[in-house]
Amino acid sequence: MKNRYKSNSIITLALILICASIFVPILSTFAWFTSGEGKSIVLVAHIADINLNLYQVSSSGEETHIESDTPTYIDLSNGGENLEILPDEEYALHLILKNEDVGTSSVNVRFKIELYSSSAQGDVLLNTEIIGYTTPTASTSGFTYSDADGYYFYSTSSGDDAVLNSGAVVNIITGFVIPYSSFIDESGEPLFNGNNLKIVVNVETY
Repeated sequence: MKNRYKSNSIITLALILICASIFVPILSTFAWFTSGEGKSIVLVAHIADINLNLYQVSSSGEETHIESDTPTYIDLSNGGENLEILPDEEYALHLILKNEDVGTSSVNVRFKIELYSSSAQGDVLLNTEIIGYTTPTASTSGFTYSDADGYYFYSTSSGDDAVLNSGAVVNIITGFVIPYSSFIDESGEPLFNGNNLKIVVNVETY
């Protein structure tokens, strides 16, 4: 009888060790998107209208202008430790769009934000949840997502096109989440181990 209990204990311990050996390497490779320069990640903005300007807003409220068509390294860590991107975690990225026309110009606006796994072999588009863009209410306009092309259109609460007036300021993102499914293939193997993250913002008028 004692031998059987001892045998069961050994089997149980062996199973625990096997489980540990499975999960340890997986957990150690979950931080796959490391920073591009220090704690920064590259952002590329394409802005069609010269009167529209994009700014990153820091946690302290400081605004930094993002030049159109110029790769910019942005800090998502807000001065914290070295940044690594984990699945299903929300990361703060506050970008605002301003219509800085000095006259009375009003424009129809749409934007798209895409996140890529970036490596020497090229860029791979990631499934990403965008958080915090200005949405329409009964009395104000905001952005509505279109499944057809992945753009967010500035519109009324009823879905009609709206104009972004001169002097208007709107959020296009305050954070993002990359789901677990973007990090592994169907067999559970890591897809983009060690790659960097690239964020591409397209802002268009129509």
